Amino acid sequence: MRKIIQVINTLKSKKLEYLKKYIYLCKQTTDNLKLSSMDYLERKKIFVNEFVNEIQSSNLSLFLGAGMSFESGLPSWKNLLGDLANKINIKIDDAHDYYQIAQYCENKLGSAYVKNSITRLLNPKKYSSNILKSILGLPANNFWTTNFDRVLEKNIEKEFKTHPDIIYRDVDLIKTREKSAKVIFKMNGHIDDQTSWILTKS
Repeated sequence: MRKIIQVINTLKSKKLEYLKKYIYLCKQTTDNLKLSSMDYLERKKIFVNEFVNEIQSSNLSLFLGAGMSFESGLPSWKNLLGDLANKINIKIDDAHDYYQIAQYCENKLGSAYVKNSITRLLNPKKYSSNILKSILGLPANNFWTTNFDRVLEKNIEKEFKTHPDIIYRDVDLIKTREKSAKVIFKMNGHIDDQTSWILTKS
């Protein structure tokens, strides 16, 4: 009987100890969340101030992805590769790695066939984009994009009546240009040079 009472008392003591630890941890978590919130607000304020300073110094560069071309009627990655994937019996609805899908298509259909099919889809009847028009109102001269279509340069030409410099090869980096020139860095290549495309895993 004494042993049972000792065990019960020990359990009570342990329970109280665990409860104290739990309360302490809850308090620490709450304090940390408050600090994190304050840190976030402070970092946000610093970022906004630095961002504004960079804009005022004309040091702004913009990164633009596939979404900027939708308004001009260009397809998403899913629609770009959809028909090709169907030809090799791949359900693209279940896919997330489009570079891998493109690799499968090239392996089965050939690189030239895949690239020519994509080229046809990336030549819209119009290039105008209200979204891009708004974006181009920002004081930025450098644009980085994963797209190899012509939508961005066509809108720059229309908005500023000037041809932007297109950088998609190493050799393009040594070109001399005015500081005020609009420059597009095409990270995945240019539609007019299929050998420059980064489309697949390899």
